[in-house]
Amino acid sequence: YSRLVDALLEHGIQPSATLYHWDLPAALEDRGGWAHEDVPKWFAEYADLMFRALGDRVPMWATLNEPWVTMDNGYVSGVMPLDGKFGPRRLGFRRIWCGHTRRPSL
Repeated sequence: YSRLVDALLEHGIQPSATLYHWDLPAALEDRGGWAHEDVPKWFAEYADLMFRALGDRVPMWATLNEPWVTMDNGYVSGVMPLDGKFGPRRLGFRRIWCGHTRRPSL
């Protein structure tokens, strides 16, 4: 990502970043994804890592893209099960919002 950001800047393009656009980092998904009670903490750590790595060059950030759609399709309706099965659906709602509300230490 660092080289991509540098290339964008070299071409006069202002980068922006979305930390979650329907894909959680594999390490977090492997631990249970949004259904795991510790995912808000892990997501905040991931956000901190990304902000430290790219924050000096990326001025605009979004934490989550369409969290409602992710949770509804992933856990409630099951159109796109996030875990590949129809497990603990409603817990994901609470935890994705908790992940969204945690701020990085800048």
